[in-house]
Amino acid sequence: LHELWPFGYYNAAYTLCHVMNQRDNVEGAMRVATESLNRLTGETDPELEVCKWNLMTSVGIGHLRLRQLDESEKILDKTYEDLKASTLKHKDEKRAMAMGALCLNVLGHYMIFIPDKIPLWLDRTEEVINISEQINTSGNLTPKIAYFKAKLLSNKAQYLGSVGKLKEAKEAFDAYMATYFA
Repeated sequence: LHELWPFGYYNAAYTLCHVMNQRDNVEGAMRVATESLNRLTGETDPELEVCKWNLMTSVGIGHLRLRQLDESEKILDKTYEDLKASTLKHKDEKRAMAMGALCLNVLGHYMIFIPDKIPLWLDRTEEVINISEQINTSGNLTPKIAYFKAKLLSNKAQYLGSVGKLKEAKEAFDAYMATYFA
């Protein structure tokens, strides 16, 4: 499959990693992601680059779930910065969507494992929204941008409530509830 349809192969690998992580086979998921990433070395096809960043996210989240926080943070930060640079350079909608998925995935896990890092990833999610709005010339991103905005409000409400900022949490929650995604 790798030779016939590389995108399908790497997308399947990413999906397998996701399922394995959900079933608490973190080491197995990281092994699949790492093997797939080794095959992706040197690829420049835009779709395969997005697959690479998705797999890097899987590795970073794997380290997080194994409580290897420094390694996780290093990988996820590098993935975000590399993906951001590529998105801005190419003004590519698929890369912007991968940035949004990365931020939402990290926020979901950081709520549990590293709550003090949440403000950084909330800011990054806002940055993704701004970048997505700038490159949304076709209008294809409009529904995804609305989704990212709603998830940002939901994550803000959770975080603000967890740190005792109840007024701000309620405002974010009320704004979230006014969205289509509530």
